[in-house]
Amino acid sequence: MKKITVAFFVLFSVFAVYANTLFENGKSSYSIVLPPNANPTEKFAAEELQSLLKKSGNVTLPIVQAPASKGHNIFIKTVPNGKKLEVRDQITIKYDQGDLILQGNFSYCALFAVYRFAEKQLGFRWLYPGEAGEFYTPQNKLVLSEDVSEVFIPKIRIRAMFQVWGRNIECDKWILHNYGNIALYNEEMLAKVNVPRFYVSAFAELRGKNKKLFKTDPELFSLVNGKRVEAGWGGCWTNPKYMDLYVKEVFQRIEKEKFDILFLVAPDTMLRCQCAGCTSEKSVPDRWLNFFREMTKRVRVRYPDIKLSTCAYHEYRQIPNGDIASLVDIAPSFSFSNRCYVHNLGDPRCQHQAAALSQVVAWKKKMAGEISINCYETALFQYFTSFAPMMNIVIDQMKFFAELDPQVVRTEFSVTAPWARNKKWNQEFKQYSLYRLNNYIFVTMMHSPDVDGKQLVKEYCDTLYGPAGKIMYKYHTELADAWSNMDAHLTFYFHNPSSVAQQLFNKEMVARFDTYFAEAEKIVRSKPEYKRYIKEVALDKFNYDQWMSFFKSDSSAVWKFNVGNGKDKKYEFVMRSRKADGDGNSVATPSKMKTSGTISRDDHFLYIHVDCFYVPGIKFEKGEKIRDAVKLFFTENVEFLIRTDQQSDHFHFAVNPAGGFYDAKVSDTSWNPSWEVKTSILEDRWTADIAIPIHELGYEGKLQDGATWSIGVMRYANSANAAGFPIPVFGQISATAKMVFNSGTDL
Repeated sequence: MKKITVAFFVLFSVFAVYANTLFENGKSSYSIVLPPNANPTEKFAAEELQSLLKKSGNVTLPIVQAPASKGHNIFIKTVPNGKKLEVRDQITIKYDQGDLILQGNFSYCALFAVYRFAEKQLGFRWLYPGEAGEFYTPQNKLVLSEDVSEVFIPKIRIRAMFQVWGRNIECDKWILHNYGNIALYNEEMLAKVNVPRFYVSAFAELRGKNKKLFKTDPELFSLVNGKRVEAGWGGCWTNPKYMDLYVKEVFQRIEKEKFDILFLVAPDTMLRCQCAGCTSEKSVPDRWLNFFREMTKRVRVRYPDIKLSTCAYHEYRQIPNGDIASLVDIAPSFSFSNRCYVHNLGDPRCQHQAAALSQVVAWKKKMAGEISINCYETALFQYFTSFAPMMNIVIDQMKFFAELDPQVVRTEFSVTAPWARNKKWNQEFKQYSLYRLNNYIFVTMMHSPDVDGKQLVKEYCDTLYGPAGKIMYKYHTELADAWSNMDAHLTFYFHNPSSVAQQLFNKEMVARFDTYFAEAEKIVRSKPEYKRYIKEVALDKFNYDQWMSFFKSDSSAVWKFNVGNGKDKKYEFVMRSRKADGDGNSVATPSKMKTSGTISRDDHFLYIHVDCFYVPGIKFEKGEKIRDAVKLFFTENVEFLIRTDQQSDHFHFAVNPAGGFYDAKVSDTSWNPSWEVKTSILEDRWTADIAIPIHELGYEGKLQDGATWSIGVMRYANSANAAGFPIPVFGQISATAKMVFNSGTDL
């Protein structure tokens, strides 16, 4: 009897150990069990688990609907506990006497449970889209225990990475691997994964497709300077027929695409209608709110289950007077593009952050404690040329977002761009490789903002570069620290990286980074098994080389001039057009818009005169005598960007022929300095003369020799015709000329 008892104990012990072993030596007794009447997402989750186990453990588990004996099953389950978009996602991994349960409160969360298990137990990481961005270490054996059990609730409720400049199924997969729960684009993936669908309508889409409608119903289009115009994003928002037309289009989209979220956006800087009905509401955001209110009434009647939202974008960041909280199901997305992407939030050196943060707080208060956030990190530079090493900024920002507890956080990431600076890069590597570190930090901290950011980057480097991870971590962290310590401020989009490179790098850094890359390349080429890491180091070396091309060219040295003391000591300039050379750098070329001028100064004033000759074939529109209105920029105008050597922020001025003007500190139009503006309309040109007291620019004392300011002058006749000195730029103080105050001779 004793021998039988011992034998039974040994047999039971072996069975118990085997039951807890998911796989060993390419074998497994487990099956993946689907629920009866499994939906497409649950089936896809089972297939994904089967594939991941095959990669990791070289074992193929069958997918069945009938469970085996206790302790040999992996259950894929959906246990609903609320409606999508109304409750937080819940991802559950549970160990139950040998069985493994991968469960979600929505079917896509059951898929997330598969990815969570693969991440935690199989070591999978999806650092960037595509097969090349998937990393894992093959395992010979995996034993299950209670330690695998967890309930994971992502911190941010709706997590989106919006693909721009292209669509890619690999990006859809990467978003899912990292728990993104909206913003899939590929129909094949949407058929498999039942994440909420959204539809973004940049409304007033009469542009470009309604020439016939413009002939028959011009009153539907914007009234601008007394005439209806087809161009632009315009439309007469108070015309009932316009509302009917737009609602009809939205309803057609709803029927076709069956989306869950209707996200209506009013484009910024549009040719808004100036008819009596539209302008009866003076507040720009309230004009939009009135239109949105009527739209939502109609949508709710016909489609009560659709979630409605909108965006606080540029001018619409101003807080509307009317109620908006009752109109939306998802809080309006605050466009965070007015922040500085160089310095952390709360950095006392940076005044931009204070303004951006105050607007965020005001919107959250307006929405009774709710807010959503839109981000734009990948659109910082022209041509998508250079990786912006804003690792510290993204980490800091995501921590702040978690404290806000937003309903939605979303950012854009570029898939590809046909105008990318380097065609080889664009074709072989895609744009998402360019910003892969920032993207990975962002997507990870959307669901887990409490992680140690620097540790996250260290794990990223160790995974991506293998044995070269330590040296590449030094490169990334030192470059990011140098970025955060620049005096420059970068907001909005499409800056020229040339002048930024001069502030970001110095000769000592370049020598050090050259050494880092030489060491990393030597390490990854030292053994055959390191082969996959060669490309990863090469990608970052390519990014670094792009920066070096800007650093070594130093275009700011070309755009540099002297201004003597005295109004008679004028520097004469000629405005040029902008063209990209073969490497994507901005170069100045002669412009069809003949424009020239002078810059002079004395101890207390800066004087600028501009001659704007009329252009054959372009209708001259003098505009209106208005102040700080966006529509000033839709007729002839001249803009000036100025930054002193005593201020980190820049100042933005504009003048039109009618004598209307615009003044702002960066984008803050509440800054209203006292400055002189005079315009004249002549037979062959119009002219502008301005005089700016230097004290209005925060400059203390007299204007001294040796002071170096940044200045740019731009003229626009319409969106297709622009000229500038040194080149036409849009809000880019980084692409302006260096103006040196020197009583001596010119440089």
